[in-house]
Amino acid sequence: MTMKRFWLALCLGLGACSIPPVDPTYISDTPADAASFALAQRAVRACSDLHSPDAVQRKLTQAGFQVVAKGTASRGRERFDVVAPDADVIVHFNASNCFVGLVGMTPEQSYELAQIWVKAHQAKPNSAYGDGLSDHVVGAWRRFFEEPAAQGKAPYQHRIYIAAFKTWPYGPYDPSGSLGYAIEPFPKKPGAAVELSHHAQCNASVLDTVEGATCSGSAYRPR
Repeated sequence: MTMKRFWLALCLGLGACSIPPVDPTYISDTPADAASFALAQRAVRACSDLHSPDAVQRKLTQAGFQVVAKGTASRGRERFDVVAPDADVIVHFNASNCFVGLVGMTPEQSYELAQIWVKAHQAKPNSAYGDGLSDHVVGAWRRFFEEPAAQGKAPYQHRIYIAAFKTWPYGPYDPSGSLGYAIEPFPKKPGAAVELSHHAQCNASVLDTVEGATCSGSAYRPR
């Protein structure tokens, strides 16, 4: 995750950004059908282990999605094109972010959908930290923690954000232009999306003090 992306995720939860108001045109008041919502739930579960793109790709494929990795050498980041068996379900992900959108999804359904990630990552709502919400979301959660060093691995700092949007996320999927996306991410019709943002960074400062410690990858796995 770039710092621009990091601050966007933060301000959407905290309501600290000067962004245009929610467009009520795209807020659905009629729930998406049960079958499409169930498929969106499978996509959200697949994205839970976000910092392992191979695992996400495998789980999405098992759930009936087609996933194609797209190299973005100019940006230095790999992204994935995902085709759902139901065109109303939209998935965009890379190693730091996952969006799952559903045409016709209401804000209430968006909140319910996000609970899969909230439980998987044991995240707490913004209110637990004394913070409010942006008008763009019906719920926002986060968790910061340090994964301790173990079995030759250096500790990792984790920052996890979860957002349940009232409709489609504000702006393009890649507002900082850092991920190589050049697509229209969401349809211009009522619906909503949820977002998981997970950034894990090795605490390299301990490499000289913890014998045998390496930045060989986080061992953290969601529930």
